[in-house]
Order: sequence, then structure tokens, then C-alpha cells
Amino acid sequence: MTQCGGEYKVSLITVRTMNLSLDPMKNEILTQEHWDEEYQATDVAWDTHRPHSELQRVVNYLSLEPCRLLEIGCGTGSDAVWLASRGFDVTGVDLSAVAIDEARQRASAAGVEVDFRVADVREKGAVDGTFDFFFDSGCYCALRNTDGKGYRGAVHSLTRSGGLGLVLTGNAIEPQQSLGPSVVSEKDIRSEWREGFLIKDLREFRFDPRHPGEQRFLGWSCLLQKHVDAAAFAWKSTIADGRGGCWK
Repeated sequence: MTQCGGEYKVSLITVRTMNLSLDPMKNEILTQEHWDEEYQATDVAWDTHRPHSELQRVVNYLSLEPCRLLEIGCGTGSDAVWLASRGFDVTGVDLSAVAIDEARQRASAAGVEVDFRVADVREKGAVDGTFDFFFDSGCYCALRNTDGKGYRGAVHSLTRSGGLGLVLTGNAIEPQQSLGPSVVSEKDIRSEWREGFLIKDLREFRFDPRHPGEQRFLGWSCLLQKHVDAAAFAWKSTIADGRGGCWK
């Protein structure tokens, strides 16, 4: 089994894919006001109200034990609540107060505890400590054209040495769709995440549709590992079979 850290806890910040009818260069996509307006819509394009199938696949494939996990941009909390139900100690962070309010209601209804926060992970003090695992489904592709370096730097500082992360983003192999996630090329993913992280696995997948029969957008599933501080950790690589590895 993959042990995320010494304590079996997870702090989770979840992110959803964004509506790309917006110009990705506009700063409005970075504001609480913008995302509150999006979540006040009756049918938000990226929110299926179910945990991501790809997240479930990776967690199960890695036999991931509960640990401190950061999911960035939790939206209405579907992934956070699912992880909490598996024993993870989850913190969910999102810019939208509207989304966080719904996420808290979802956690209460499910009978699980999640530390949901209205915050920007790029701001100092938004969350406490470092995390063993982070999950991002939408923040990276939404921010890479406006403050990609600042975002990746924040993620790096919030991930402990040797920690893992899963990033889900749109795939530029297929054309950009107005309601789909921002598309990114394989070359750009490898170039942008190489500073401070090792790409353990990069594969194609399909995002879950909101409703049966709807289009499933092509994505990249990128499993990352923060470069290890040899003085603190001994990493046993299991890259040969595609797994993330384990601490001994």
C-alpha cells in the first residue's frame, strides 16, 4: 500500500474544470466574484456532483492510505466528501463562498468532517502546513495563462518533500470546447511541471459527463512527485509497474 505520510490524515482542496467561454487571459477568472456568479448558475458546466472517476482510479490503483492531502479548488465538495468517507482528513479550498457553502452542506449530509475554506492557495497562510498528496482538477489549466508560475510555486511549497499529486487538465489533442476544460499539450505539461516535480505517469482519460449521453472531454491525468529531500526520505521507486512508490 502507498503510505502518504506518518499520520493517516488528508487535507483536501478540490478543483473543477472551468467554463472556457471566458477569455483565459482575463483576470476575472481569478476573483471570488466571478466564481460565485458561476456557482449561482442553475447547472454549472463542470460540476457533476460526483467524485471524479479518474481520482477514484488513481487512489485505488495506488492503494493510497489516508494521509494529508491537498485538493485545490474543491467546488461543491464531491471529491472531498468521497475522500473523507474513506478515512482521509480533508480540507477543501475554493475561491467561491457559494461553492464552499454547498460543500459544507454536502459533508454534513454525508456525516463526514471536512475543513472547507474560502481561500486562494497562492496567498500565504491560506492553508496550514505541508501535504502528502494534492489533487487538482481545473486550477492548473485555468491559471496557467495568468499566473501559472505563481500557482505552481504555491503547490510546490504546500507539498512535502517526496509528496505526490494528481493533476487533471484538458488535452490539446482534441479542439478546445466552450464548456470543456482548458486544453494543454503534453509538451507544455512536461515543461511547466518539471521544475520541482517528477512526472511519474502521464496518460489520457475522459472527464465524466454531467448527465448520461453528454460529451466526455479528453483530458490528461498527470501523477507528480515532488523532488525528494534525500536527508529526510528514502524513496523506493516502483515506476516500472506504473505505481507512485512507497516509503520504507
